[in-house]
Amino acid sequence: GNTNLRHDPNEYTMVVIDEARFQTLPGAIAGARAYGALTLGDIAAAMQYAQQARDLARTRDQASYRQGTALLGIAHWVSGELSTADSILEDFMHQMVEINLFTDAMIAFVLAEIRIVLGRLQDAVNTCEYMLRVLPEDTPSLGLPDLYRALGDLHSERGDLQATLKCIAQ
Repeated sequence: GNTNLRHDPNEYTMVVIDEARFQTLPGAIAGARAYGALTLGDIAAAMQYAQQARDLARTRDQASYRQGTALLGIAHWVSGELSTADSILEDFMHQMVEINLFTDAMIAFVLAEIRIVLGRLQDAVNTCEYMLRVLPEDTPSLGLPDLYRALGDLHSERGDLQATLKCIAQ
């Protein structure tokens, strides 16, 4: 063989098959870091990484923007910044519904809980009812039982026994 064609094992060439998807990697990593920080209770880091995931996204439709938005809202909720969390999570919920990706009722449940604590009971009812209307039928959804429970509690608070029993039955 030809000894002039030796391969240096320290030289690697990266091959990118899907350039557009490769460009989303930094945002996805920031989102994963935000999730990890939130899981570990490091709220400041979670907020930082969630914002970074949003900033690295080229559009609001990009997955890292959506993930960063949800995690940023949850981080604000956990830190007690309820008005900020309310605004961020409402934006997230409507964005997901608009692009037909929303099959998870958990964010709506969290949003309803925030609104209950803020004393905005009718807004909490509206959030629950809205999500129950827009969720695809016959699709298992995380948080759906919690959403019915929250709505049932709100109807009970208003003295509407019939609506409370209907929610409990669901």
